[in-house]
Amino acid sequence: IATYFLAKTWVLKGYRKICTRRRWSWLRAEHEITTSAYKTGTCTLTKGSAAVVAGTLSFVSTDVWRQLQTTGLPYTIIATSGGNATLDRPYGGPSGSPTAKVLDAFAIMPEDFGSPIVAGDPNSDTWLNIWTTEQELNVWDPQRSETGQPRHLVSQRINANGRVCYELWPYAHIAYTFPLLYSKTPTEPSPDSFFLGTLRDRVDLIVLSALIEACEWPGTGTEKNPYFNLANADRKKQELKDELMDLETRDEEIYMTWLETVS
Repeated sequence: IATYFLAKTWVLKGYRKICTRRRWSWLRAEHEITTSAYKTGTCTLTKGSAAVVAGTLSFVSTDVWRQLQTTGLPYTIIATSGGNATLDRPYGGPSGSPTAKVLDAFAIMPEDFGSPIVAGDPNSDTWLNIWTTEQELNVWDPQRSETGQPRHLVSQRINANGRVCYELWPYAHIAYTFPLLYSKTPTEPSPDSFFLGTLRDRVDLIVLSALIEACEWPGTGTEKNPYFNLANADRKKQELKDELMDLETRDEEIYMTWLETVS
């Protein structure tokens, strides 16, 4: 008596639960965060307006999604035209023609980005700190005046294109490249899609997860679900738990995460 759409919801829910259980090897991906050299000059800004008029600082198409900073938190450039620019929000400072910088303060993550795993810094042979919070950064440098080689990758915002952005701090004034390993957001499976990694041969686990939902669904107000059985649901939950542990062990053989360091 369950509709197609309800059954589909159970299948998708099971798939998402499995995908978010751990950092599976098939959801790992690589990316490079890059910064370009900054440029500086004067421009005209009006309090309450997102329009920027070029002065000695002129804006080009490659400046879109870079940041404009006078003092304090920077603004993101979302459009350019005729040397002028449009910001992502109205300018809040006093009207005038201050000296400003165009730089890469925020890193735009890939469309399928889920969460960072590790970000490297080949220049210093170290890692960027990915656990720094925006609150900590606001205490350390509320005006964002510190510049130099970035040491922190700070979760920040969703931009106007719906992409995840992270703040690179201190702000870089020269070109850098930071290799990034991240977990992808799983795409919704379709009848034409195929599964990767260790899940490829265990699609039955998605079905098992959906059957648990079916066991826990009592039915509608007029029709009872004959498959409704909470005790059976508990048994299937334990079965799924055991099978997923085995799947995790097999995935660990592909990409080890349980043992992080060896002394």
